[in-house]
Amino acid sequence: MSRLKVSTQKAPIVVALAILVIIISVISILRMGSEPTIKKFDNAFVEFGRIAAEKTGEYLGPGARVVLLIHDEQTVEDAFVEHDKVFEMALKEAGVYVVASETLQGDVQERSVHVIARNNMTVDDYIRIGEANPNVAAIVSLVGAPMVDAATLDSIPESLPPIIIPRFFNPSFRPTELLRLGIIEMAIFTRPDELDDPGIEFADPYEEFDAVYQVYTADNVDELIY
Repeated sequence: MSRLKVSTQKAPIVVALAILVIIISVISILRMGSEPTIKKFDNAFVEFGRIAAEKTGEYLGPGARVVLLIHDEQTVEDAFVEHDKVFEMALKEAGVYVVASETLQGDVQERSVHVIARNNMTVDDYIRIGEANPNVAAIVSLVGAPMVDAATLDSIPESLPPIIIPRFFNPSFRPTELLRLGIIEMAIFTRPDELDDPGIEFADPYEEFDAVYQVYTADNVDELIY
């Protein structure tokens, strides 16, 4: 009798433990199934990186091979590091093959990189990376475009792969001339016209992205004011 009584007392505990094990198993399965997909971030800045990657993938097409230039995590805020990671994941999901992912190194002061992302790709960087990867479809740069003048342009070999700028973070410098010349093949800049209502609420990040940013190529570069 005592043995049956003890088992009856433990039954609710056993049932509860069984339910807990089932719940944990279900959560583990769901997590495993969701690993290949990209986490949706509350941070719009990071989420915009994912959308920019999708648009870059649409432009390049599945199977395109690229070199990806990313920020040095030691010289930028965490949001930029997360942005670059999400961008690369989304670019690969779009079918683009990243043959190399490179962080530009060098003197921090020389590149004018402190706690925020600034233009830190030089002409020398472009020539070096382009000559090392002559068969890629493009050099996708999350670290800006080289600042060049007329004299410097002559030093850039015509055989180099074009540059793609998925999002340009420096509002005071837009490499429109490089876009016109085809050195930059595609870029995503903020639209030249400001929003009519800065306080507008968007339905989703895609709607907000399209309201703020525009994809530019040689075909529509003349729409840029500067």
